Amino acid sequence: IVQTTLMLIAPAFGMLVMMVSLGLMFWLMTNFIAALHGFKSLLQVFIMIIVSTFGVAFGMALLLAFVGVFVQLGV
Repeated sequence: IVQTTLMLIAPAFGMLVMMVSLGLMFWLMTNFIAALHGFKSLLQVFIMIIVSTFGVAFGMALLLAFVGVFVQLGV
């Protein structure tokens, strides 16, 4: 709610809050995954989060392409 309100009132400050909250989200997610699985290296956990995100996006893009959904560039 705070972030959305700031985006309406002061867009530049709202973007700054958005970047800080995104960084905090990645930091918390990395620590939660490391604690859950007992990993020691936070850097390796963070890199695998990024690699997994790209892998899922690539897999979904392939699946959608096989089904026949394509992105139209231009109008």
